[in-house]
Amino acid sequence: MIKLIFSDLDGTLLTKDKQILDKTKNAVLQSVKNGVAFSICTARAVDEAMLIFKVLGLKDAKNVYCCCFNGGVIYDVKNKKIIYQKTVNHKHAVEIFEEVKKFAKTKAKGKIGAHIHCISDKDVYKGKNKDVADFTSKPMPFYWWNKEFTYKMTGPEGENLYANNWPVKKDIEIDSVNDIQNITKFVLYFEDLKDRVNLYKILGAKKYDVELSSSHKNNGEVNPKGITKGAAVKKLCALSKIKLSETLCLGDNFNDLTMLEVCPNSVTLLTAPDEVKKVSTVVLDFGPSEFVGQAVDMFINNKVSKK
Repeated sequence: MIKLIFSDLDGTLLTKDKQILDKTKNAVLQSVKNGVAFSICTARAVDEAMLIFKVLGLKDAKNVYCCCFNGGVIYDVKNKKIIYQKTVNHKHAVEIFEEVKKFAKTKAKGKIGAHIHCISDKDVYKGKNKDVADFTSKPMPFYWWNKEFTYKMTGPEGENLYANNWPVKKDIEIDSVNDIQNITKFVLYFEDLKDRVNLYKILGAKKYDVELSSSHKNNGEVNPKGITKGAAVKKLCALSKIKLSETLCLGDNFNDLTMLEVCPNSVTLLTAPDEVKKVSTVVLDFGPSEFVGQAVDMFINNKVSKK
């Protein structure tokens, strides 16, 4: 019997246009109404996920959670509180920031390297452009990237929701992270994906207490050691006293691998990378968002649909 659903956001719960299909929304709502717990498992921030819960009609529902920052933070939606958090080792965070600045400076003049953001529990900081260039021809700091996401998700009122719900108070240019505490993760952006490979080799050789991953074709993510979606699934199960065999995990990309591996009931879609399909127990021939509704109906609502 499934007691807890974990779902990735982009490419899983959300379509390419950042929408949730009505059929999928109804399937999730029905399962929660029937007493099944639900958690988004995402690389995104808590308040971004809260917009999703608002769209789903679950922002005040019991047993609804968000494993954000790839599991670095687990948030209880109804009670509006963090129930688990792990941050980057501060000494290593300082050194990582310097390594990324140094790497960016090795690029030829005009050649774009990486754009780094340090996401603390309160604010977003970005490396000054004189050290780390933007990866597009126009400035694209963290909040612009997510503003586009928010607008697509919420429609015409997205501008107001963005202004009212953005999780940080300010976007600050910095030279160092020496004085910043509780760093949840770093986000990197690359124009040339070879730069991601090369930078990860440099950081990996330093033996920092971090996990190196990616949730987008142009980005890189540096999370605290041991922080993965799979670890988040195990942690929330322990906190909720639910067995892994009683969970359903839904994902579509590489940063979902650990989550799909630890769950005996894992579902992905036919267009997912081969590595993702290999670790999933079920592969469905439906598109993003649609396959989530189908999986929830199949495992929980006792409905079976065929394409």
